[in-house]
Amino acid sequence: LHTAYRRQRQMCIRDRQYASLRLRNDTNLVTYVVDRNGLALQYASTLLRDDTNLVTDAVARNGLALQYASPRLQGYPSVVMDAIRQNRDAIQFSRSDLRDYRQIVARLLRPGD
Repeated sequence: LHTAYRRQRQMCIRDRQYASLRLRNDTNLVTYVVDRNGLALQYASTLLRDDTNLVTDAVARNGLALQYASPRLQGYPSVVMDAIRQNRDAIQFSRSDLRDYRQIVARLLRPGD
């Protein structure tokens, strides 16, 4: 990586909330950060919070990252399933109509998973 880009990436990891929109919209940078901490999704741009692959990766690392996903993805059964597979408490961040979805309820009721 170019030294300046590497420096920006390190700054963004330390000071995510102060990152510019350009950095928060940088798919490679946000993916790098989210791969290390799913909750870093909160610092991604609105556009990237609606990226199915990025959000799926984030919730697989930390199910509670679902709270930072776009409303559209909070309503995707597959994303919600990945989130509650990682942390059952993530169900509170799903779209309310999914809380009655048969597969999600079954997953929540499965003991010891």
